Amino acid sequence: MKKTSLFLMGVGIVFGATAQNAVKTNKNAIIKPILLARAPAISVENANTKATSFSAHALRPRIVSGYSTQSALISSETSIGSSYNAFGTSDADCRALTADQDLNIVNFAHRQNNGAAGGSGLVMSSSANFSNACSAAAWDSTLMVYNEQYMSYSGGRYPSGMIYNPSGNTVVDSAFVVISGPITNGTKWIGNYFASSNYAGHHQHNFVIPEPGLLHDSAGVMFQYFAAINSQTTDDGVAHVLGERVNANAPASTTTNLLSDGVVVNNGIFDAVADTFKWSQTRIYEQFSHGNTNQEYGTSGNMAWSQDGTVGYVVFIGHDSVTQYNGTFEPIVFKTTNSGGTWTKMTVYDYSTIANITAKLPAIQSSSKVVPFFYGGAGNGIGLTVDANYNLHIACQINGVANVTNNSDSLQVYKKQQLFDVYTTSTGWNALWIDSLNAQYNTAATTPTWAGSPSTENLGNGARLQVSRTKDGKKVFYEWMDTDPNIDTLNAYPNVLAKGFDVTTNFQTPVVNFSVGTPFDASMWWMFASNITMVQTGSPNVYTIPTTRTNNASQTSTSAVQHYYMCSVSFTENDFSPLAVNELAANAMSVSQNFPNPFSKSTSFVVSLSQTSNVTIKVYNTLGQLVMETNNNNLSVGKHTMKLDAAKLSAGLYFYSVKVGDNIVTHKMIVQ
Repeated sequence: MKKTSLFLMGVGIVFGATAQNAVKTNKNAIIKPILLARAPAISVENANTKATSFSAHALRPRIVSGYSTQSALISSETSIGSSYNAFGTSDADCRALTADQDLNIVNFAHRQNNGAAGGSGLVMSSSANFSNACSAAAWDSTLMVYNEQYMSYSGGRYPSGMIYNPSGNTVVDSAFVVISGPITNGTKWIGNYFASSNYAGHHQHNFVIPEPGLLHDSAGVMFQYFAAINSQTTDDGVAHVLGERVNANAPASTTTNLLSDGVVVNNGIFDAVADTFKWSQTRIYEQFSHGNTNQEYGTSGNMAWSQDGTVGYVVFIGHDSVTQYNGTFEPIVFKTTNSGGTWTKMTVYDYSTIANITAKLPAIQSSSKVVPFFYGGAGNGIGLTVDANYNLHIACQINGVANVTNNSDSLQVYKKQQLFDVYTTSTGWNALWIDSLNAQYNTAATTPTWAGSPSTENLGNGARLQVSRTKDGKKVFYEWMDTDPNIDTLNAYPNVLAKGFDVTTNFQTPVVNFSVGTPFDASMWWMFASNITMVQTGSPNVYTIPTTRTNNASQTSTSAVQHYYMCSVSFTENDFSPLAVNELAANAMSVSQNFPNPFSKSTSFVVSLSQTSNVTIKVYNTLGQLVMETNNNNLSVGKHTMKLDAAKLSAGLYFYSVKVGDNIVTHKMIVQ
């Protein structure tokens, strides 16, 4: 059966220049950003046709390069399941991979395994005990969660998976896997599925929300599309997943019948009596500015929740129709503090006032002003999480704006890509620089990473930036793909890189390239990072980000693919240090190195304040444990010599952190 594709417009942003010869320019080269659809393709197969065979994996040329801070090795990979083709893993916003710390399990949601009976629209769950996840024998890939044979709607696609562990439960078989995603009838999207089952394979429930506007091609009818974005379960017994609300039939020449109608927050409340989830929907709408060709200046939304489920955020990247700064794209955030009972739009912020962002970006031409341009949606990805302090983290690409005009269509940005974590604080916003991104996004149409048959089913490839955190929210990790710039200027030979951030101490890890120099070098296709980082307590603690990749021998999008669990993408407590933490300080203060250093009993350092402030000083050992804390209230403007009494500290390396408001500066000191 001939394969066809359907593209619906959920707005995202990528670079305007993609040809290899176009990107070989200086670091401040200028490009014009363009709007691009999310455009997940429908790959339509005959249910009775066996998919193309695959081999274990295909290797690209080995890359040896110093384009990351340091290198570590993925020790091995484990086959965990297969799918009919690559489309189900092509969108990083579909959270296919997740983990549960209490049950010590990892779970990967994917379309039906290659060659299985029943049709390609069935959705499976592959799971394993985390401690044994590097053994293929530990993985169970037989649990069918969404079974189209029991429904009148076939064609489950793009699965997003969650684990729900009822309060007090310690038995894996009594926990639930929850899966959602869009449904196709073979030519168009016709609704969304929500399915659940416990790991024993009992209490299976399939729930479908059909979309009449799609079935009947009703012009102007809005519908929920792609309910598979940033899924997450929370401790209050709720499964959350975001869907877009769009109009596929909006006339292309009108500004009154716009394409996007916001997002839909889908909440599934666990019913302990029926052992299933009761689903409800809440619409959140952002009014973007828009042009005269039905093109809105904004992206589809993303979502994240606190672990207890009380605080949630929905984030758009775009140009707000009411409040704008510098005519650029920036985060537009909606927040709930009552478990989704009500949502409030946060005040739009001027992110050009954050020194940690502007320090990494070039200024506007013929000006000293630095204006950030945020990228979201399609392209290099965007990752969200909520930490232990209920603060939102937005990991995304930011470029400097080259010129500012009153017309967003005329906006130009510098080509150099920077990755940041932009996060809320008790007083506003701050940012952490993650790393520079070397490779440009491959567009499916012009420079496909994987070719399809027909060519309309080509797949592009970006950085797939994703965020993971420990269950307690005290450590946040970033994971993304990049290509050695000495090999290609497009992200055509991806390796997987990661970095960690401790939100309590502000310590960071170096950027680590986990696949360079391994058999998986330059072939980390369609990487997924779990939203939950697994912690193995010890001396020191080990933090593992469950990670998968997907591949086939031909690297063809329409052929069968194999999914692999990567062993192991891990950091230890010792990897966290004040590396680059001084960048977190704004102009509110400066902190000198202690003197003398090394020392035996006491040492001093100078804190300079630009305004009257409360100053908190904390001392940590190399395990990140707090060993000393002092508070100094209402210190006046000027320089203050602070003395630390270390008589009770044993010899060794320590870190002293000085906090003023939301700014923290950390230095090393040595006790003899």
